[in-house]
Amino acid sequence: ADSWHKTFAAMAGVPTIVFAPMTNHDLDFWQDSSRVVFCDPWPNITYTRSWDEALAVARDHLSARAGISLDHQAVQPPRERPRRTNPQQPLTSFHPVFWEREYQNARTAHVRLSDALGDALMATAVIEALKVAHPHLSITVAAHPHAAEIFRGNPSIERCVSVNTSDDLRCEAVADVVVDYRYVLDQLPEYYGVLPMMDILANIAGIRLPSKQLSYFPTGEERTRAAELLATRRGVAVHLESRKDPLRSYPHAAELLRAMTASAPEHTVIWLGSSPSPLTSPSIIDASMLPLREQIALVERCMAAVVIDSVFFHVAHNLHRKPTLLIAGPTSEYLIGDYTAAPLVTLRAVGCTPCYWNVKRCRGVCTTSLAPSDVAAATATFLDRAEHGMLRITSPEPAILRCTWDSQQHNLFAQCMHHRAVGSTPVRLHIVEATEPLPDYAQLWNGVELIRNATPKMSHFQQVFHQ
Repeated sequence: ADSWHKTFAAMAGVPTIVFAPMTNHDLDFWQDSSRVVFCDPWPNITYTRSWDEALAVARDHLSARAGISLDHQAVQPPRERPRRTNPQQPLTSFHPVFWEREYQNARTAHVRLSDALGDALMATAVIEALKVAHPHLSITVAAHPHAAEIFRGNPSIERCVSVNTSDDLRCEAVADVVVDYRYVLDQLPEYYGVLPMMDILANIAGIRLPSKQLSYFPTGEERTRAAELLATRRGVAVHLESRKDPLRSYPHAAELLRAMTASAPEHTVIWLGSSPSPLTSPSIIDASMLPLREQIALVERCMAAVVIDSVFFHVAHNLHRKPTLLIAGPTSEYLIGDYTAAPLVTLRAVGCTPCYWNVKRCRGVCTTSLAPSDVAAATATFLDRAEHGMLRITSPEPAILRCTWDSQQHNLFAQCMHHRAVGSTPVRLHIVEATEPLPDYAQLWNGVELIRNATPKMSHFQQVFHQ
């Protein structure tokens, strides 16, 4: 087995057979660091997965070194397990590794979140749906310390711990089901401009999402504090800078604030985020020094929001349902949240499309070429229409992205990646049942329309001639 004995044997030049550790399919796509460090560098170590495979290797070594021949039996290579997810096989949020979770027989579930605040806020809807569908579950959450504040007071979870701590490891070890969002999203092709983010999060959890209403519980003290700060002023929530992704940020924040306070002096700007306001003015409340939850409470009292794609887009538009002006970058305004939650107006630079960081398509302009005066003028018009109730929720006109279902999901993966390479318009994903049947749980998939029992297209000349 994998122990120090194999290293000593390898150092002595002895051909050594090492059995791979036994894992379930959840871990098949992870690279074994012990093998990389202690086995792969030694040419006389052979890694095997089964007794038959080890016997075949031993037979070869005995024949080569000692001239000993054993009765030869044809050894079949290890069967590839159908749920294996490795870098050589496509992985989508419709994969059985996500959907064959035994929630019915489980007592505990542990959810490990990414460090992104927006993802954590959207995950509250998924956790709420999971608790409603399986009320017997005891749910724990592991999140970055600043994201853990989002779950304070949430009755659907038993406990929220810091990710990558001993508490997280302990919860993961004893949980019957583990939903791990870390380092998964960017591996899924539908993330890049095909499926709405909340549908992907629900698919990874293997749960049907009946509502995209976020689940957040402010305290009375937080609301009182926000009322004292804003009083009777008409507040506009503003967030323009993201340290995580410069392509989403608006680089002309000071100029825009100066133009906004001049063109709409009757409104008070609530500057949000972790960076201090670049401009000091009686018309600006710098909330950057306040805790996250107090900033969220301030947004609740605002009449509208002017934001980039960040956690405060989700707070303003998806949580508090405020009319929102989005300064858009590489992501699609129709996919980053629930576009039906409130009126949404989008500003894009000329030549900027939802490229999702595709280096072959992204021109790097994004928000940079949007002039502050133009954004301020658009903001003034937006605020005037919001105050008079003239904004409406507009739906996209998506094209159809049609994929043929196969159990290895090759066509789905290829179609999604092709759309990322050449497409920029919203799409509606259709999965067609053709040569292989859809799994029973397909009816629970989020963000997709199923086309059942479709006749596959003919692809061979023989089929054409025999019609």
